[in-house]
Amino acid sequence: MNRFFKIFTPFVCVCLAAGLASAQQNKKEIPAADVISRTTKAVGYEVGGGATKLIFVGTTAAPEASGEAKVDAKKAGTDIDLKVKGMPQPTTLGAEFLTYVL
Repeated sequence: MNRFFKIFTPFVCVCLAAGLASAQQNKKEIPAADVISRTTKAVGYEVGGGATKLIFVGTTAAPEASGEAKVDAKKAGTDIDLKVKGMPQPTTLGAEFLTYVL
């Protein structure tokens, strides 16, 4: 059994290394113009601390979008009341975007 591992282990390592090298060669570069990047401040919600109101404004990707949310963190769960308007169809942001997720 020990002889089997001495022969088999290097073979597996060579196969994995070849696979990784092949995967690196097939990696496509994404043009910088196709990348959307944003930052946001984190918001914490104190359990039992009452509702927190958030205001949403549009970005360059969706300038007409706006909305507001009321978040109420409770021991039994968190209630989120969200209202948005002016959101573009997700596919206008790219073919890979089919829906919005909350």
